[in-house]
Amino acid sequence: MSSRTRQSLICLGLLGLVWVSEARAQGVTPELALKFKPIQKDVEYDTPTAAEIPNCKVEVIRGESGSGWVVYGTAGETLRRFMDTNGDNTVDQWSYYRAGIEVYRDNDTNFNSKVDSSRWLNTGGSRWGIDANEDGRIDRWKLLSAEEAARVAFHALVTQDGAALQTVLVDENDLRELGIEAELAKRLKASVSDPAAQIRKILSDSKALTAQTKWMRFDGASPGLIPADSGKAKGDLHVYENAMAIIENSGDILLLQFGEMVRIGDVWKLTQIPRPVEANSTQVQVGGILLEPETSSSGEVAIAPSSTSPEARKLLDDLQKLDTNSPALDAGAEAIGRYNKSRADILQELVRVSKTDEERELWLRQMVDGLAAAVQTGGYPAGLARLQTLEETFAKAKSPLLPYVKHRRMTAEFSQRAVATAPEKQEELQKWWMESLEAFVKDHPQSSEAAEAAFQIASSQEIGGNVDEAKKWYQRIETAWKDTLESQKAAGALRRLALEGKSFDFSGPMLDGKTYNLAASRGKVVLLVYWASWCEPCLADVPALETLLRQHGPAGFEIVGINLDIRREEAEQTVRTAKISWPQVREEGGLDSPPAVKLGVLLPPTMILVDPKGQVVSANATLEVVKQKVPELLKK
Repeated sequence: MSSRTRQSLICLGLLGLVWVSEARAQGVTPELALKFKPIQKDVEYDTPTAAEIPNCKVEVIRGESGSGWVVYGTAGETLRRFMDTNGDNTVDQWSYYRAGIEVYRDNDTNFNSKVDSSRWLNTGGSRWGIDANEDGRIDRWKLLSAEEAARVAFHALVTQDGAALQTVLVDENDLRELGIEAELAKRLKASVSDPAAQIRKILSDSKALTAQTKWMRFDGASPGLIPADSGKAKGDLHVYENAMAIIENSGDILLLQFGEMVRIGDVWKLTQIPRPVEANSTQVQVGGILLEPETSSSGEVAIAPSSTSPEARKLLDDLQKLDTNSPALDAGAEAIGRYNKSRADILQELVRVSKTDEERELWLRQMVDGLAAAVQTGGYPAGLARLQTLEETFAKAKSPLLPYVKHRRMTAEFSQRAVATAPEKQEELQKWWMESLEAFVKDHPQSSEAAEAAFQIASSQEIGGNVDEAKKWYQRIETAWKDTLESQKAAGALRRLALEGKSFDFSGPMLDGKTYNLAASRGKVVLLVYWASWCEPCLADVPALETLLRQHGPAGFEIVGINLDIRREEAEQTVRTAKISWPQVREEGGLDSPPAVKLGVLLPPTMILVDPKGQVVSANATLEVVKQKVPELLKK
């Protein structure tokens, strides 16, 4: 059970006790009532600010459905409702509101003061989940639309939660209820087997799915119907053929393929594990097991599905075949260039034949991202000219996609120039890059790419030693592009640059499941080391840091690692192989993880040295500084 779940259950129990002891005195305060949170995490509901809470009010209500409390906001809008529905003087229903409308409800249906079902309502959706063992996790769904099933699966992927994904995958009971033909049932069970392992494999191969990836919307054609006389099931089957979702990662709009979905009663489920359509390695799945075309006795296709136009379907097939036979990394520049050109050609044709603006934009972004990646990796140098042509076309048409294309063209061009530029000309190249980024920010200040470009300027200035100039840019980013990841990072960088001589609070979950808190090490000299497995300088420092720890550990010196790997497995393996002895803090997200964003960490290794009083001695310590300062601090 998660700490959040335990806390919520404790709060629910406390509310029951408050009911018994204070109901008649009406002693429930807004401060107490507003502390309670939904058992499930993905609920969007209104919560007043700390300054507003004293002006909220709590009223006792009584009616046919029971009695309880309602919490009202400063404008009189309903915020919470807690009800005793069976008259035992204990709350058994907890409701949460948004804009005065109930969007979520926790229920204790067996009246043992533990939540056993959760419902999303009205504008919050239509999900109804059952928590049979009352541990704070949904075990099965009683009501679930296709859109919401897809969203549950998405969250399960990005949080690496195999158990949550299992709740929206077809299982043996579902297949038995639907009366699926034996051979089809066998293939469906194989398709969804071992979801936790499949999640790990998908995330290890994916750059699109990270802890920061955001859900945007479900995207699917109307569901189809497979009649009972098709021989695939005992009754009619309601099936989505190629369900997808639109997701966003660092400003990039991407697709997540759910493939086939089937309805079992009031619940929609997936017949395959969702997979992202990667920017540089699109793998398009057409159809599914249930909606496979019927074949003649010779094995040739007799009936083809027609959810997309024949022209688009052929292009998707071509794209799938191309990616299936993609060249190996050592195949040579000519073969790799030919492959990348062919991918861009197919995607460009998909843009042309798409029926809607949304489809055109999605395939266009895929093409642009693929071209930019191919240019940056040297796999298709000629792709830069195609990006430049697209940019010119969009500029003439005053397209809203111009900033998207232009920023990727600039990044690709800088990478290509960097490889071809001699060492003595690198300063000149950097000047061109800074000027290009500044011009982009000036020309497209309202675009999402402007914040990214501005952060590239700020970080380049800091790395180049121009700290005052970097601070100016960080301050501008923090205020001009609020609610962006870059704004959070900029605020963190400003915090880090002002750390020296100040007290520093730091805590976080560790690889071993415990929680680290810097405050518990007060009285000791502590070195916080931000590192990653792919960072060679980080690993090169390990032997010297281990030596320092052996020498000064008994006198009160500690080292704590903050890992920035995308995959937990990479961190664990490196800790073992490099024989790193100190504890490791790690949260999902790599350089976009909470510990990195909190201080705007640009690159590992970043080392922060803290004295016995908890004050920062150096916020960007080198190994030499650490070797010098640790003995001095211990003597003091």
